[in-house]
Amino acid sequence: MFALPSPVTVSLPDTGSRHCSQLVINQEGYVVETGWDRYVRNSLNTVADTDGVVRVHLGGDPDAPNHLPVFGGWMNSFRMYLPLAEILEGRWDSPACVPVR
Repeated sequence: MFALPSPVTVSLPDTGSRHCSQLVINQEGYVVETGWDRYVRNSLNTVADTDGVVRVHLGGDPDAPNHLPVFGGWMNSFRMYLPLAEILEGRWDSPACVPVR
């Protein structure tokens, strides 16, 4: 987990049949009510862009695909369940956060 500027996008990796999730949380590690009724983006509730990549929009345009609202002091948390061997062996990097321009 790490604090980020806003807004950013995160491209979710291809995890095959494994479940992954992207959350926006507060400094204590909890989800915060934002009024948007959006708390998590995961392999079950996202849509891919035309290039086949699933990009989660953290902050910015609320009409963007896969948008999650952010708030002051927010942090990003990426979770993967039944992790790939690359993760367990330390050969994997978490998805990069790219500032929206």
